[in-house]
Amino acid sequence: DSFGAKLSYAANGITASLTTFSVSNGAASETKVAPMSLAGSYDFGMGTVSAQYVKAKTSVGGVDANTSTVINVGAKFAVSEGNTAKVQFSKASEKTSSAKDGATLLAVGLDHSLSKATGVYVVYAKATNDTNGTYTMDGWGHQSRMGGIVAGEDPSGFGVGLTHNF
Repeated sequence: DSFGAKLSYAANGITASLTTFSVSNGAASETKVAPMSLAGSYDFGMGTVSAQYVKAKTSVGGVDANTSTVINVGAKFAVSEGNTAKVQFSKASEKTSSAKDGATLLAVGLDHSLSKATGVYVVYAKATNDTNGTYTMDGWGHQSRMGGIVAGEDPSGFGVGLTHNF
């Protein structure tokens, strides 16, 4: 059993959305995940600022098992012809049976356009985990994925890559 809904607005450089959905496995000891996201951005020509608030509740057999909250704040700015600087800060917190399992993430990067469809990027990201946190610096805005880490570790990484839009 699942459902989803999204309200969106976009005009004059402003975007906003409210999204919610619920997914369950339908078993006798049903596991249900129900996230809600409120997001927005403003494009002021030379750059864009954005923010997002996500709250996700997980229940098992009708009993609350976990509530996660993530706040993302980001910006990108044209620094010269074909070059865009990016920064993102994220804060994740969870309320589970084990305390201190949240984290913060800071990522900074630069995208350089080689053509209309091709670009290169460089990025640095650092996740700072709470004692039981296991967050990594996944993605960097370019869909790369890292493996799991030991609870409490604070991974950081530097990446260089090539993008092409077909």
